[in-house]
Amino acid sequence: MKQISGIAFLAFFLMSFTCVDFNKTLLGKWELKTIQTAGKPAMSTKEILGDSFMEFKSDFTYIESGESDSKGVWKITAEKYLQTKSEKQADFSEKMELKELAPGKIQITSPDKTSLVYERVK
Repeated sequence: MKQISGIAFLAFFLMSFTCVDFNKTLLGKWELKTIQTAGKPAMSTKEILGDSFMEFKSDFTYIESGESDSKGVWKITAEKYLQTKSEKQADFSEKMELKELAPGKIQITSPDKTSLVYERVK
C-alpha cells in the first residue's frame, strides 16, 4: 500500500512540473531571438528584423513592437495553444503551439511549422 501511494505521489509531483499555465507564464515582455522554418537552420532575428518584442498583459491584450507595431488580444486554448487577434483582424489566428524550453524561454510554432523562440526581457 505504501509503495502504491508513493508512486501516485511521485506521478502527481512530476505532472505538476510538466503542466505550464501559459495564462500566467506569458505575462510580461518577450524578445524574439530566433526564427526557424521547417527543414532550415535557425536564424537570428536581430540581423533580419532588428529588435522585435511581444508584451502579453493580464487583461489578455498584447503589444507587438519592432519592424511593425500592432496591438490586439490573446487567448490560450487547450492549455498549450496561443491564438492572437490584432485590431485589424476579424477572427483569432490559427492555433500556435506553445512550449516552455526553459524558465524565461518559450517557443511558439505556427501551423506551417515556423518556430519562433522568445526570451523574457528582464
